[in-house]
Amino acid sequence: NSFLTKIIKTHKKAMETSEDERRRLKELLFKAEDRCEELLEMNEHLEREFEKKEKQFRLKMEEEKTKGKQFPEREKMEIRERKLESELAAVKTMNESLER
Repeated sequence: NSFLTKIIKTHKKAMETSEDERRRLKELLFKAEDRCEELLEMNEHLEREFEKKEKQFRLKMEEEKTKGKQFPEREKMEIRERKLESELAAVKTMNESLER
């Protein structure tokens, strides 16, 4: 009789532990599902932002290409200007070193 009581108590405790474990796993599952939904929403938002930035970049590039086509001399002038600025900086450096 005592042996049977021990078996029943052990089984009952195991069932309670098992039920607690099921509850805990169920809570974890719901938390994981919620987190997945949050991540999916974040991903969708980031994809929309990326598409928006990509579109802005493409438009900007087209605008720059259009400007270049409208004013082909402008680009050449800007290149010459940068070259002259570079040469001027070199001359200034050379003058400074000569003055020392």
